[in-house]
Amino acid sequence: MNVEKGGPPIAIGALAVIDGPAPTLDEYRESVAGRIAGKMRQRLVPDPLRVRQPEWEDAEPDLTRQIRELAVPAPGGQDELQDAVAQIMAVPMDHELPLWDSTLITGLPEDAWAAVIRVHHSVADGQGSLLLTGRLIDVDPEGTKSLTAALDQMMSAGVASRLASEEEGEKASTTARLAEATQKGGDLLLRAMRTLTSASATGEAVTAATNAASKALDALGSQLPQSPGPLAGDPGKDRAWVMTQVSMADVKTIRSTLGGTVNDVVMTLMSGGLARAIAKMGLDADVVRVMIPLSLRTPGDLTSNNQVSALLVVLPLGGSATERLADIRAHIDAVKDLNTGAAGSTAQNIIDRTVPAFVQTFAVSNLAGRLSGAFSETLVTNVPGPQFPIYVMGRHVNVLAPIIPLGEPLRLSTGIMSLNGTLHFGISGGEGVTDAVAEVASGVQETLASLLQAARGA
Repeated sequence: MNVEKGGPPIAIGALAVIDGPAPTLDEYRESVAGRIAGKMRQRLVPDPLRVRQPEWEDAEPDLTRQIRELAVPAPGGQDELQDAVAQIMAVPMDHELPLWDSTLITGLPEDAWAAVIRVHHSVADGQGSLLLTGRLIDVDPEGTKSLTAALDQMMSAGVASRLASEEEGEKASTTARLAEATQKGGDLLLRAMRTLTSASATGEAVTAATNAASKALDALGSQLPQSPGPLAGDPGKDRAWVMTQVSMADVKTIRSTLGGTVNDVVMTLMSGGLARAIAKMGLDADVVRVMIPLSLRTPGDLTSNNQVSALLVVLPLGGSATERLADIRAHIDAVKDLNTGAAGSTAQNIIDRTVPAFVQTFAVSNLAGRLSGAFSETLVTNVPGPQFPIYVMGRHVNVLAPIIPLGEPLRLSTGIMSLNGTLHFGISGGEGVTDAVAEVASGVQETLASLLQAARGA
């Protein structure tokens, strides 16, 4: 809450597009009222002296103020729906109430309706928000089990990896890969040293060690402060939001043929999108610096809070899509080998417990944006979603697209959520980049087509 200055809230949101006739506002309010729990029934109370951090206290929501209706103008297509989402995300939140709200969206064609729900980032991170709002979503049309209950059952049974794509399994092996990389690096260095003293040693050892050292230096350089990139800036109060979809089957085809992980492919798609956005702004850049949040949540933890760190990567903007995929794959592996991500969470916990609230407020309001811009200029987050059909009020959910908050220096951010075999991209933009947001979506689709062509022709 310290980073807000009276404008749009730092809130995580999601848009659900749902089959069937829209409910009335009263029906929607009644459905939500019977399911909210946890921090959706609490509010943050600041310390009057601004010494301690705010504390949570029980508070009843005001559903007449927190659940509203918005009718989109005709023809009620995707453009009108996206504009409605941008309008909703710009509305400030009432800090006297529990820090969430929802909007019923009507006026869509073809027997469909939509809903947006927002949860303030002080309540939960992306996965925490899904677990919290999952109480409003069911895994069957009859409403016998909520998504949160299903996740709880799956995690308790030790099969939490079914929640996400295969990428989650790849993330689980990061520690093993780090150990392997460390051992491999040591072996390469020893072989290179032997080359200097043994005539029988091969020049290949020197080449391998040099390449490994070069990648490590490049990865280290990506973690050092630099001048803010073209996307960095104050998002102001303007908002734009665009969504696009990508088949997980297409991503897996590219991964299995061209190599890398699901995340490597996704970040290559984003490199194409960000390149188009920067070109639309009339600027020129060779790379873009990206923050990728990393979940620190352990399997079975359903707490609706923030458990997140970050990975800082540099995405190339030039070259073919296949060349960028190879570069991104090598770069992300090298950055992961540095294992720098987890430190941020520990440091933040120490700060929260020891630094007075008013000092944190001053630092965040006056320094954080400028300092953060030296490390990243945009954010891309992948929130694993359910890989099975889901329902709201007995109606099937076709789209579940994330809405990511903005705050200096991040005036353009992208959320990606997987739902039953589809990756839903939600791209948010603020002042200075509103016209470039649609270019990100177009660039994602262009890059996907290029990679698929290369994969099918391989």
